[in-house]
Amino acid sequence: MPANSGGKVDVRSLNILGQCKEVAALSLAEITRLVLEIEAEADRVGKAGVLFVKLRSGKGHATPLLVVQTERSWRSLQ
Repeated sequence: MPANSGGKVDVRSLNILGQCKEVAALSLAEITRLVLEIEAEADRVGKAGVLFVKLRSGKGHATPLLVVQTERSWRSLQ
């Protein structure tokens, strides 16, 4: 499935469901809302929810991929 497709889920694996976002800006409140949304979706199928965020900062400005999940979701993978 293509990443950042606009749907609820962009990534599926044995243990996780994930959503991908490539953004110019994203507030902590919006990150929290999105990670809780994917976590709720993942809970329905017994998986951990993960949000992948990539900052778009312009050509030549590399930014790291952020992998975001709640503590509860992170602990479920341990």
